[in-house]
Amino acid sequence: FMKKILLSFVTLVLYISSFSTTALAANRLLDTSLVEENASRRIDIHFPELFYQPDFNLEVAKMIQKLVEDFRPLENINELPDFGPGSLNVSYKIPYRTKDFISVAFSVEEYVSGAAHSGHFTKTMNYDLKNKKILRLEDIFLPESGFLQEKS
Repeated sequence: FMKKILLSFVTLVLYISSFSTTALAANRLLDTSLVEENASRRIDIHFPELFYQPDFNLEVAKMIQKLVEDFRPLENINELPDFGPGSLNVSYKIPYRTKDFISVAFSVEEYVSGAAHSGHFTKTMNYDLKNKKILRLEDIFLPESGFLQEKS
């Protein structure tokens, strides 16, 4: 009788732990990088991917692709050998993350050959993992709250 109770308890614990393992795996973060280099440029991009979140990963990939597409026309503006190749560097931080939401801040640095200095800016993505969509200000604030007047 005790063996049956113990076996039932172990089975229950394993069953419950499988749910928490699946939940953790669904939110597991993978640090991914893309490096591309030739004589005129160096692209070094780091970005997050989440296991079992293909919609989030697709949105991140679209953002990265847009950054690269916007940079590529700039790379051949000044092909002056004395200034070296241009570069695009992207890193990220995750300031907020729960099982339902993730916020990613991408730090972008671009250098065009021949420029006096590089340019820096930050792009952010706030993503609702449960509803599989990027959060916009309109999704967070009520229309009558006047959020746009406060932020501008």
